[in-house]
Amino acid sequence: MKTLLMGLGRQGSRILELALQKGIEPVEVVDASPEAGGKAAAAHGKRIRVLEKNPLALSEAERIGFLKGYGLVLDALPSFHSYRLIRSGIRAGVKMVSVSFLAEDFMSLDGEARECGALIIPDCGGAPGFSHM
Repeated sequence: MKTLLMGLGRQGSRILELALQKGIEPVEVVDASPEAGGKAAAAHGKRIRVLEKNPLALSEAERIGFLKGYGLVLDALPSFHSYRLIRSGIRAGVKMVSVSFLAEDFMSLDGEARECGALIIPDCGGAPGFSHM
């Protein structure tokens, strides 16, 4: 399954390690930081491919077309990017897991996700501290 991981921060880097341990490869990765991509490439070699094109920089129509090429999209981006990415993922009809906290009401996207045949698992991250108390 062609897999895209968006974000190589603490959570994204760990998600990448776990995905590779489980045999999900190759994984294409995107991060705004060239250093993060270089570090991931050095650690994982040919098991990953670091993309220079960031789907968030594309128009929504282009982003939807880009995401259609993936069987699974893993979102480990800062939360202010995630809702837009999830909405595009829905319109692309992909399977997607987001570890970002979403301030927006992601359930408002349920009807469109069903119509498009998308499977979205939002708000799936682990929060440090007492954020859920």
